[in-house]
Amino acid sequence: MEGCLRAVRGGVRGAHVLDGRVPHAVLRGALGETGHGTTVVPDRSPVTPHR
Repeated sequence: MEGCLRAVRGGVRGAHVLDGRVPHAVLRGALGETGHGTTVVPDRSPVTPHR
């Protein structure tokens, strides 16, 4: 997860966490099949300071 967070904070559009228990999860993820993991994307909401 830390790697995904670093990636999106560094400018990538999204990073995926794949379930290693699913057969061929990396291949399925590379081919764009959905539903086999978690996608981490940057938060585009405006940042407001906490007071």
